[in-house]
Amino acid sequence: MTSSDNLPLNELEKELLDPNSECYLENLLDVVSALVSDCDFPSAKNSKSVQSFLKKYSQAAKIIESRRTKYNDFELIKVIGQGGFGRVELARHKRTRRVYAIKLMSKQHLLDHSQSGYWEERDVMVKASSEWLVACHYAFLIFVSPEIFS
Repeated sequence: MTSSDNLPLNELEKELLDPNSECYLENLLDVVSALVSDCDFPSAKNSKSVQSFLKKYSQAAKIIESRRTKYNDFELIKVIGQGGFGRVELARHKRTRRVYAIKLMSKQHLLDHSQSGYWEERDVMVKASSEWLVACHYAFLIFVSPEIFS
């Protein structure tokens, strides 16, 4: 096998490791977790293909979820900003002790008001490599009571 035989694999590896790629590994892990979560409710489970998918990938999704950084891996230091549909917290990672700003947004509010700008904001923060922009290190989907933002 020549080095040119490995070219497609090398290209795929580059895509998987590039935060600007649609095939970025972190994004694909998000997709698996989200898809399993979205399929795991009674009306969807009536479908044989959904049942088959869940049987095949539920355990993988559990492994992904258990090993990735979670919101609960941080301890709140203080709230540093509050808005109409979210707030920003200063938090410390419990294991590494590094400090991060965490932005919490109400998913229900975003869905109710057709807010899509948050995806663009997240993408800019994830892909940016400028000292003038805050980088997004983690993104979490958590369920919180809407009252937390009032």
